[in-house]
Amino acid sequence: MVKDDLYITVPSFFKCPISLEMMKSPVSLSTGVTYDRASIQRWLDGGNNTCPATMQVLQTKDLIPNHTLHRLIKIWSDSIKNRSKNNKNMPNLPPAGTCITTVHALQLAKEFVRVSPSSCNDKEFFVRVSSSSCNEKDGYDKCFECLSKVVEFAKESDENCREVMSVVEFLSSVITILCRSGKNELGLVCKAIELSNMLLDQCKKNVNLFESVVVKIDLRIDFCSSMMAYMRLQENMVSKLEAVKFIELVMFLKVRNSFRIGQNVDIYFELLRLVVDSEYNSETMEACFSCLVCLSTPRRNRSILAKANAVEVVAKVLSRKELGISTTEKVLKLLEILSSCKEGREKICEDDICVEAIIKKVLKVSNMATEHGVTTLWSLCCLFGDEKAREGVRKSNGMAKILLLMQSNCSASVRQMCCDLLKVFRVGSSKNCFSLLSSYDTKTTHIMPF
Repeated sequence: MVKDDLYITVPSFFKCPISLEMMKSPVSLSTGVTYDRASIQRWLDGGNNTCPATMQVLQTKDLIPNHTLHRLIKIWSDSIKNRSKNNKNMPNLPPAGTCITTVHALQLAKEFVRVSPSSCNDKEFFVRVSSSSCNEKDGYDKCFECLSKVVEFAKESDENCREVMSVVEFLSSVITILCRSGKNELGLVCKAIELSNMLLDQCKKNVNLFESVVVKIDLRIDFCSSMMAYMRLQENMVSKLEAVKFIELVMFLKVRNSFRIGQNVDIYFELLRLVVDSEYNSETMEACFSCLVCLSTPRRNRSILAKANAVEVVAKVLSRKELGISTTEKVLKLLEILSSCKEGREKICEDDICVEAIIKKVLKVSNMATEHGVTTLWSLCCLFGDEKAREGVRKSNGMAKILLLMQSNCSASVRQMCCDLLKVFRVGSSKNCFSLLSSYDTKTTHIMPF
C-alpha cells in the first residue's frame, strides 16, 4: 500500500501560521498574512498589536475574509473526502469549515427576521419565508436550510456567534420557532434549539450581549406546552438534552416570562421521566438535575418540585453506588432546596431510603456535596425538628458520621451545623441522655467534641 493512501499532507498555505492546523475561516491582516479567524482573534484579544508572522505593528486590527483561499480549502477538502470513501484506511480529515461567508450568514439572519413568525401567523410563516413559491413545504425546506447554514457558521467560533447576534431581533425570531410543535416540524425546532443554545451561551459570558439581546426576548404564553410536546415527540436523546439545556439557559438568564416555565408542573414530571427512561444515564441525569436546580431556585417553585414526586426519583439516584461527583452534588442540592419547603420535608421524611442515602454520601464525595447534605439534615432535624428525620439519622448511624465530619477539614458553617445536630441528638431523649451516643463509646469517644 502506497504512502499517499495512508497519510494526508495538508498544503502548507492551508495551515494557520499560529495553530499550524488547517484553517476553517481564513482572514487576512493589513500586513497581507492570512490566519485562521479563531487563532488571530485570540492573539489580538490578548492585547497584541503586531502581526505574529512578520512582527510588524498593525495599522488596523480589521480582519478581512480571504474568500479565495476559503474556496480552495473547501475544494481540496471535498476531493480528499471523495477519495476516502473508496479507501477505508485513509484517516479522517479535519473539517474545513463551511462555505458560508460572514456576509452571507448575516444576510440569511436578516431575511429570517424579516419573515419571522412574530410578524405573521403560523400558516403564513413558511409561505413568506419562500421567495420563489407560495408552497408551504418549500417555505419549510428553505427555512430549515437557512437555519442549518447559520448553525454551521456559528459553530466555527465565538466570533461568528457574536456576528450573528449583531442582527437585531434574530435570536428572538429563532426562539419564536420553538412554539411550533408539530411532528413534521421537529427538524426545524431541533435546529432552532441548537442555535439558540450557542447564542445564549455567549450571552452568559458577555454582559453587553446580555443587555442588548436577552432583554429583547419575550417567551410566548404557549412556549412551555410547545417544548413539552417537542420533548415527547423527539426520539433522539441528544436532541432532548439540547432542549433541557435551553430551558435551563432561559431560566438562568431570566428571560422575560421564563417564570411561567417553573410554574408548570409538567416540566418537572418530564425531566424526572427522562432520568428514569434513560435508565439513569449519567449524561441525562447531569443535564436534567442541573435544569431542575435552576427551575426550583425561586422559592415559589419548590412545592411544585415536591408535588412532582422528585424525592422518590432523587432518593433512588442517590442510593446508586456509581454516581459521578457533579451529579451527586446536584442531587444533594435538590434535596437541600426541597428541605426548605413544607411539602418537600414531608416527602423526604416519608421516603424509606432518602435520609439514609444522604448520610451515606455526606463524607464520601466533595466539600460541596458535604455542605448540601449537612444543610439538608440540619434543616430537617434542627431548624424544623422533624422527628421522622431524626429517627432516620439514628437508624443510619448518622451521628458517627457527624462526629467524624467535625474533625475533618470542613467549613466553619458546616462545623456549626454539625455541632447543632449533635446537641439536638444528645439532649433529644429525656429518658436517657446518653442513649444516642452510647453505641460510639468504644469507637469514637476520643473525638467527641463534648
